[in-house]
Amino acid sequence: MFQGTAPTINDSLDYAEPRARQTCEKHAICSFVSLRQAAGDAIGSGYTERGFINANDVHPSASGSQCFVGAIWKAMQARCVLTP
Repeated sequence: MFQGTAPTINDSLDYAEPRARQTCEKHAICSFVSLRQAAGDAIGSGYTERGFINANDVHPSASGSQCFVGAIWKAMQARCVLTP
């Protein structure tokens, strides 16, 4: 359940991210990408400090989108997702 903006949303992220990572790591075809890690954020810090999330929103800002897509693309390249 979405709990709002920081700092309460951080509680949701702190709870969900390790569980999602753990579930993904059990399956060879799953690749977990931590957007928090990509942003250089520590547990509980959230993304709003550098403007990666739109104010009072849950969606990425333009700079957040660039950061997150870069992390996802690197993971895809590392796992040869798009290599024929």
